[in-house]
Amino acid sequence: MTCATDLVQRTELRRQLVSKNLDAKHRSRFGQFFTPAPVARFLASLLSIPQDGTFRLLDPGAGVGSLACAVVAE
Repeated sequence: MTCATDLVQRTELRRQLVSKNLDAKHRSRFGQFFTPAPVARFLASLLSIPQDGTFRLLDPGAGVGSLACAVVAE
């Protein structure tokens, strides 16, 4: 297991813990949805990273960082 893969797995565990402990009314009122690891990995796989490795990523989330971690792993 690579360090990046471990990062994605640890982030997924955090996402599950936070989601489980978040009040359903609060989640509904604020429209909170934390991206599952498989979805984040899929989105990251769609990126075309330039040869020089320099790119910008606008992560629309404000959660546990699932997409950012998946991009690092990709």
